[in-house]
Amino acid sequence: MKKRPLLFVAFSVIIASIAFQLTDDNSKKYSPRNSNMLVEGYEDAAAYFEALRANPETGEMDYDLYRSVKEKDKAYRAEKGESSIGLEWQEVGPDNIGGRTRALLIAEDGTMFAGSTTGGLFKSTNNGNTWERVISFNVGFGISSIAQLGNGHIYIGTGSSAELRSSSNSGFGNGLFVSTDNGETWDYALDGNGNPIKPSSIGGGAYSVIDALEADPNVANKLWVGSNEGLEPYVEGQGFLPKPDGLPTTGGCQSISISGDGSVIAASVSSNNFYLSTDGGVTFEDRAGNGDNEIPSNATRLVVAVSPDNPNFIYGAIADGSPGSFGGVYGSNNGGETFELVWNGDVSSISPDRENNAFPVAWYGLAIEVVPESPGLFLLGCLDVWIGGFSSQPEQRSFWQANEFAYGGFPLDGTPYVHADICTFTFDDNGDVYVGTDGGVFRSEDGANSFTSVNRFYNVTQYYGIGISGNDKVLGGSQDNGSTYMIKTQSTIQEALAVRGGDGILCDVSSLNPDGNVIYTSVPNNFVSRSNDGGTLSMTPMITFAMASEPAPFRSVLKLWESADANTPYTVDFVNNSEDDVVAGTEVTVNSRVDGYTFDYTLPVTVAPGDTAVIPDPATSLFAIGYSGSGGIYLTRDATYFDSFPSWAKIKGYVLGTVTSFEFSKDGEYLWVSSANTTNGVTYTSRIYRISGFNNAWSVNELQYDSPDYALTIDSITMGGSYVSDISVDPNDNDHVIISKAGFGGSAKVMESTNATSASVSFTDVWFDSSNELSDLPVYTCLIEASDPNIFIVGTEFGVYATDNGGADWSPESSGPLTDVIVYDIRQQNMDPELVTNAGYIYLGTFGRGVFRSITYEKNLIQTGGIAQANNELVEDFVISPNPMNEFGWLSFNASEKASVNMEVYSLNGQKVKELTFIMTEGANHIQFNVHDLSEGSYIIRLQKDSKVTTDKFVIIR
Repeated sequence: MKKRPLLFVAFSVIIASIAFQLTDDNSKKYSPRNSNMLVEGYEDAAAYFEALRANPETGEMDYDLYRSVKEKDKAYRAEKGESSIGLEWQEVGPDNIGGRTRALLIAEDGTMFAGSTTGGLFKSTNNGNTWERVISFNVGFGISSIAQLGNGHIYIGTGSSAELRSSSNSGFGNGLFVSTDNGETWDYALDGNGNPIKPSSIGGGAYSVIDALEADPNVANKLWVGSNEGLEPYVEGQGFLPKPDGLPTTGGCQSISISGDGSVIAASVSSNNFYLSTDGGVTFEDRAGNGDNEIPSNATRLVVAVSPDNPNFIYGAIADGSPGSFGGVYGSNNGGETFELVWNGDVSSISPDRENNAFPVAWYGLAIEVVPESPGLFLLGCLDVWIGGFSSQPEQRSFWQANEFAYGGFPLDGTPYVHADICTFTFDDNGDVYVGTDGGVFRSEDGANSFTSVNRFYNVTQYYGIGISGNDKVLGGSQDNGSTYMIKTQSTIQEALAVRGGDGILCDVSSLNPDGNVIYTSVPNNFVSRSNDGGTLSMTPMITFAMASEPAPFRSVLKLWESADANTPYTVDFVNNSEDDVVAGTEVTVNSRVDGYTFDYTLPVTVAPGDTAVIPDPATSLFAIGYSGSGGIYLTRDATYFDSFPSWAKIKGYVLGTVTSFEFSKDGEYLWVSSANTTNGVTYTSRIYRISGFNNAWSVNELQYDSPDYALTIDSITMGGSYVSDISVDPNDNDHVIISKAGFGGSAKVMESTNATSASVSFTDVWFDSSNELSDLPVYTCLIEASDPNIFIVGTEFGVYATDNGGADWSPESSGPLTDVIVYDIRQQNMDPELVTNAGYIYLGTFGRGVFRSITYEKNLIQTGGIAQANNELVEDFVISPNPMNEFGWLSFNASEKASVNMEVYSLNGQKVKELTFIMTEGANHIQFNVHDLSEGSYIIRLQKDSKVTTDKFVIIR
């Protein structure tokens, strides 16, 4: 066999065998973590959220400013009305994975309500099998508790003391809300003077935290409220009544439970001490103490439960220490006269890895409920669900170590799995139990022996970052719910596939792989993995031992850049396996080293049968991971090659503080890096590094910062005290760059440079000026729209804003389900339409409402005349009828497989006017679509799955 060699550069390769010690066990999506890792994870997350929101001038969260900016945002949205650039958002998913849920209610008519911490209120009318968002309730308040009075009125308490410890806005509350029409509309509850019950400050003031609500079983219009003002009775029309005798005048209340007959009320009040009333709430007594027959006083956290059937049975579960691990369950079977330690929480015989610290984060997730008709039994939740009682050793009924999700996603019938971090229980009239967790809602119909995930359409998932494929698939890294992939071929197009557990952080997807199967995920501290099968079977680590030992941030930072037409030194082989010569001038299709990508190449020479031609490979990539301090920045050119372990170079040996974001220029010549130096959440200095020279640095030595062959140039720009959260480079102009900055307070949240590659880079403030309080609104992510350099789109604490005139004027670009939602990541597909099917699409990763996309700025082949002619690549026997049509039309065709298909309708000038997705079945299909909203004229219809399309024309007449 002859080989015709072209230029080839050999890279040093890290021996792949070292990866075995880092390989994920893919049989366990939610990897077990030891106690210290759990606590450290929460503390690291808290520090990250604090850094994002702290006032850069003081280093502290300014709750009064938060409230002021939130109210200004609401007023500004009402004033501006329509958006300036007309973005229309479509929900992408996930529709099978929930999120942080602290409140559940089963109403009298069977309607079920679930309250999330950042995604708003949802309801179900079919036992949680499907959900719909209650659009009348404001998304932006953290729901902590729900109760229904005897008269049918429903109350919602907002603000969670446990969530506020994490410094995210998950716990921010804004008072007490009421609905008198079974959840259709909501308003503030009123005090005795007719004033709304809301705090003077979002993060402080009376009723900024309302942890617990319980309806009085004997008075139809009476509610017991546990807030940062303590335990108080509330009566409609009268407001709050004086506190009963025996309750402390100061201190908050975090838990309330009332017996079915209303005679016994237990509560956790003032430094989590146990208070009990045995006369229906007329008087209370502090029953906490340090005696053998008492519940310990001054617990870190205490949750209480009274049997609905027998008021003699009362339980309290505690967290103790700092920050608060599980301290046991105390129970009384004599109406609270005495208590005994029913269970000390020792699970070493069941889970030896936990030793004596079964639940190290009980300060955050802790719930207890008495089993109906079984007063001697309780359900306990922290990381897992347990069932136990006075005469039975607690049994584990769910396993947080078990698979986070089944590969099929939904449902999880018959498995013991319940997501980690149990926040609440509730029972329906049939005795079925519902569990509110950090992963949404779960149901058991057999006494907690097995559970089903009931999260369909309950999309309150909290994403840190997203990645997009070239065929409209979306990967997301989420708080508590791992890395999930919306691949559009599950039982619904919004259903997500779990590809990695734990806390998913930033992620990415190769757009050159036509099936979207090359993906990258991370968990905290830069443990980055990759897969070339879409995560369905494999997800293997791609970092070295040295990288795993570097100082890394909680929020892993990574970025992929790709090109299909680079002038690379790489080559691939074309082998003539035919029996004839392949003559010079023949165009052949060649497999790139980039996994799954092929390209066409015209042979300059004739290749005889059995011979091989060495062909230049135009496809390449850069993949960067950012660390803290001496960890610097690592980069590989091998991320998209799966024939060997990646070769890494440390391209910068030190960064100020921690890397916070990356952005490559479209040509791959520049990498922009932001970093922030934070201590205890305070941002002292931010810096931007401009690293250039990648188009002339191909070997590891040329990329390695301490090598004599180092070929990169690094420039540093100091950005002051604000936390630089994101960078965007104009895809058409390397000199045009914008950055975003976080923090409530300060100024210049969006800054623009038009000389970004020059020796003296300058940035100009293009955000709201200081006369507008929205100048204090933190911006977490930014984008220069690819088709118009004057359009900037940014994600904030309260949704999306945009400008079409370079920042001279800003307008809100989020409404409906996106109103008041945190947006942490904005991505636009900037690959050419010849390479991808979603060119120009814009995607949002939200922290509480999943993923959204807009096709407003789509680039499509129709606009360049690429697919105006009819073709049938996707299906056979394609017929549009009737044609012409009036109000409705039918698509008839035969398909060889079951698949999710995207249908688009274009006007003849290339403007997309309609889009929907349907599931085609194998064999004959008949799909109806309506055109009543389209005007008379000729249109092109396009069906698409991956790279295959079917198109044809139709006419509307009226």
